[in-house]
Amino acid sequence: MLRQRAFYKLFGQRLRELREARGISREELATTVTLLSRDPERERNSEERIRCIGAAARQLRIEKALTQSEVAGRGKLPLPFVEAIEANELRDVEIYAIYQLSVGLGVSLGDFYVLVEKLHGSCVP
Repeated sequence: MLRQRAFYKLFGQRLRELREARGISREELATTVTLLSRDPERERNSEERIRCIGAAARQLRIEKALTQSEVAGRGKLPLPFVEAIEANELRDVEIYAIYQLSVGLGVSLGDFYVLVEKLHGSCVP
């Protein structure tokens, strides 16, 4: 498992690669992020996505016959975090915590997000 600093360094490098491949300047990206942060629809979508992250985590944990405590230990997360994400009690989650959760569940971050996207829509109340 990557430490937080190494994770964010790789994340930043990949983001830069994607931005450059699409011909987007830093300024354009900053403007877009600023506009998105003010969009009420984005906030609703973010809450839906977090619900789906919890649903995906619970589904994978049960499929792999893991306890919440085992997932927390394997991902180096506090047990209350795992409990809260599955219970849909969180409103904001850092990408590194999602990475740790995927490690705890024994899947890659990419594979975890594939499941989140499959569940999107079905996990919204």
